Amino acid sequence: MKKSNFKKTMENLTNNRHIHLQKLIGKSFEELNVLKERSYSGYKTAEVTGYTEGYELHYLSYSIIDEAIQIKHGNEEQAWDYLT
Repeated sequence: MKKSNFKKTMENLTNNRHIHLQKLIGKSFEELNVLKERSYSGYKTAEVTGYTEGYELHYLSYSIIDEAIQIKHGNEEQAWDYLT
């Protein structure tokens, strides 16, 4: 039985989360916030329309982007503490 594109994408995001986080952390906060807003909008739209797969995919993407923002924010705070 073949896996659906949805399942492949979800597995890719889940299994390669650390790689995605590394790429995201390299982006600016402005870029991350734009991506986060797009994912949030996507999962809210999918939730309202009842598109379960879309909801799950956008929510996972949103959570990875949010995690990258938190990590990046924490790293900048640690760097600032070190400098002061």
